[in-house]
Amino acid sequence: MIEKAIEKIKSEMETNKDDECIQMIGMFLLNQIEINKSAAEAIIKDGKTIKGSYEEMGKIAKKEYSKIKNKKGYIGIGPSKSIKIIAEYFEFEAVQNEMIGVKIHDIKEQYNITNNNQTPSKRKRFTAKLDDFLK
Repeated sequence: MIEKAIEKIKSEMETNKDDECIQMIGMFLLNQIEINKSAAEAIIKDGKTIKGSYEEMGKIAKKEYSKIKNKKGYIGIGPSKSIKIIAEYFEFEAVQNEMIGVKIHDIKEQYNITNNNQTPSKRKRFTAKLDDFLK
């Protein structure tokens, strides 16, 4: 079963090798399989795809955006919420916090991200257009 899940994920990643989001979600799922057997069971279900989980994030972003009264800005989904959406889409329990902590720490080092001790005006802003999620 674990092998089938890995094969399914890698196949979709190979098919979409130029799509960075599919690659990142795929890597996340591969890491989940290593530490969470129920994730492998959930991933091999028919109809569940990496692209489907990404589209689910777009739907949620659109829903969140529709709740905003002053529509002058953009809405983004952070890493924690993304993980939650992916886990809910594939219907598996969230992973162990320590494993996530290690990965997040590695990512922070790789991209030279520090804790948010900066004032909001000095932080880099992430922006995305809703249309990017609706393609």
